[in-house]
Amino acid sequence: MKNEEPRDLDRLLGGFEPPPLPSDLRALTLRAARERLAEAPAPDLWSRIWDNRGVRLAWTAAVVLLLAGHVLVSSKLDPAVTTRPPVLAGDAPDERFLEILRPVEINADAHPSMGLFADAADLNQIEYGGNPS
Repeated sequence: MKNEEPRDLDRLLGGFEPPPLPSDLRALTLRAARERLAEAPAPDLWSRIWDNRGVRLAWTAAVVLLLAGHVLVSSKLDPAVTTRPPVLAGDAPDERFLEILRPVEINADAHPSMGLFADAADLNQIEYGGNPS
């Protein structure tokens, strides 16, 4: 069933209008923007870190400690140059890898074991089925 009565939209939606804008909104906004622009900008994080003497001192101490630790640890290691002769690999081929490295022979008369295949002599005749051999 359809309601045939016309609806009065002004009566239904009358209270949903937005409130009117203040008349001096533009002047207030421009004055606030001028005041904000005249203020000194807040320093960013990196500027505050660089200007902080304690943080710079801690960073310098950490670098000095890391360098001292590196010198102490590296002095106890073996020198980079040794007088021992280097270990050389043998000249004999490894039997385990020879089988992998041998080339595989490809037979020109080979047929696929399943699916469509043609006789090697006549490629125009395609047979259905598997390898007849």
